[in-house]
Amino acid sequence: MYDWIVELFNTLLDFLYRLVLSLVEMMKDMWFAIFEQLLQAGKGLIALVSSMLAPVDLSQYMTGFPPGVSWVLGQIG
Repeated sequence: MYDWIVELFNTLLDFLYRLVLSLVEMMKDMWFAIFEQLLQAGKGLIALVSSMLAPVDLSQYMTGFPPGVSWVLGQIG
């Protein structure tokens, strides 16, 4: 007789459960988006520093480094 009420309540519980799962997924996605934006900002800062140091001739300073350090810096570029 009142089966429709039980079915409606079960549907509501299912909806709320799926809503909670969706909110958790949205929070994870938001965290990943914020982390991606931080990485993009870091990449931009590295490019800015690199462009500011481009006019500086570092070869004159390379003679003061030990040979091992000069080799590593040469390999890194």
